[in-house]
Amino acid sequence: MWAESPPLKVNVDSRVLGLVIGIISLVACLAWLLVSITGLWIVGSVNPYCSSIVQEGTGCGSTSGIFALGLIGFLLVVAGYLLVAAGGFRMFAMVHEAKRQAIYGLLLGVIGGLIATIGYGGFLSVLIFDVVLALVVYYLIVVSRYPDEEPLVPYDTRDDTW
Repeated sequence: MWAESPPLKVNVDSRVLGLVIGIISLVACLAWLLVSITGLWIVGSVNPYCSSIVQEGTGCGSTSGIFALGLIGFLLVVAGYLLVAAGGFRMFAMVHEAKRQAIYGLLLGVIGGLIATIGYGGFLSVLIFDVVLALVVYYLIVVSRYPDEEPLVPYDTRDDTW
């Protein structure tokens, strides 16, 4: 749909975009893992002390959602980031089918974010940000061109501008 006639005509090199997407996706995956491991460690170390101080039956804090759904959503998000990273690095290696792999990774990440939002009972603003970011990256992937493909905006040789 947008690949032939995008609303915003920009020339994006697929190799450079793939490298940027691959690096940012790996960093995001590591950040998700570190935040979740740190969060689970803090909750695990604080709850026993909280339980000994707080009255019986009042609770020490928990999420309002379903933990299993949140965990499944989290794992899908991490898998999506890894799939996007692999697709990005394959785009850098000029594998034309890698665009599809990166787009599937974006979709998996958004679905995982939705499931994690339902499971943890919150984080709607994070989900909205992730969806908007995924749409922007999706658009850039679709309009990007490899060096052996014709650019969207022809180069004007008269005044050295696009």
